[in-house]
Amino acid sequence: MHTPDPHNEAAQALYRKFGFEVEGVLRDYAVRDGRFVDTVSMARLRRSA
Repeated sequence: MHTPDPHNEAAQALYRKFGFEVEGVLRDYAVRDGRFVDTVSMARLRRSA
């Protein structure tokens, strides 16, 4: 699982290029500059045949 900044569209596009999908948004996940910020949960899942 990767958690890129939800506003970093370039990072999310790169992860999608390699098969990652957004699983959800983690609200108030971290503190940045004294404020709580969200992050995006992305994962690459194996599909069974």
